Amino acid sequence: MFLYNRLALDRFRWQGNDVLKPGKHTIVFDFKSEEPGFGKGGPGALKVDGNEVANQKIPRTILTTLGETFDIGSDTRTSVDENDYQVPFAFNGKVDKVSVQLNRADDALDHFESEIHKDQ
Repeated sequence: MFLYNRLALDRFRWQGNDVLKPGKHTIVFDFKSEEPGFGKGGPGALKVDGNEVANQKIPRTILTTLGETFDIGSDTRTSVDENDYQVPFAFNGKVDKVSVQLNRADDALDHFESEIHKDQ
């Protein structure tokens, strides 16, 4: 699941139908703005182990995180969706690798990829 929280004004969720099985997985979220500049909307796709599991278009994004942290394997500031968990929150699996690709605003392609081990 990938959830995008736009300052608690909007929340957009990409979620597959299946629960991850124990073992190593690669999770990728790709977002491409439909026009140049910050704050624009566009399509996003969630892939698990190379297979697209969800896609949808969002109307807009935010310009900045306004002091929010970029946490890996935990959430220490404010929860993305307080219905799913409360902070402080820690992932109980193993995060092997995280790579983030943020292109210039005129390129408008953001790519987030992580490799995780799900223990249970």
